[in-house]
Amino acid sequence: MVSPESPPEKFDAERQRKYNRNNLIREYVAWIDGENFDTQKAALESTGQQVTDEEFTLHLLNEQLERQDIQDDLIFQKLLYLHIADLQYHRIGLDPYDAKAALFRCDLLYDAQQYGYDAKVKVHTSCKCENCSKVDGKVMTIQDALVKMPLPVRGCEMDVFARYDGYVKDE
Repeated sequence: MVSPESPPEKFDAERQRKYNRNNLIREYVAWIDGENFDTQKAALESTGQQVTDEEFTLHLLNEQLERQDIQDDLIFQKLLYLHIADLQYHRIGLDPYDAKAALFRCDLLYDAQQYGYDAKVKVHTSCKCENCSKVDGKVMTIQDALVKMPLPVRGCEMDVFARYDGYVKDE
């Protein structure tokens, strides 16, 4: 019987960790520096904070939000929040509600820049659960939507991140 600390099992575990890390780096290559990933993670862990590769990737993505060029570009912010929500939900198992709310806020702010805060938008949900049905099709001004934030829907019964929810300019 092989013990849990046997060299072959350690080798397999390390190989799997590197495989997962490389997949993270490939998936988020536009946002993180893959060449310095291990060095940056080791620097963070030297402070006593132990994190998984996924948690560290989330840390790096959140750091990107602090860059001035990202803060000035709602489209990049939206894309970054989409990646954060996806990583939280699919890889870490965290509730992506806050990242999804920020994504929809970016959408509304972008629309406000284009059309003004008094322009009307229609709420579109891709889920037909009871909670989503309550807001689907509602028309409101961008200003009202920013205050009420009907998306994302709390209590949505869809267990995956719906990428097709959003606001559509109401003509």
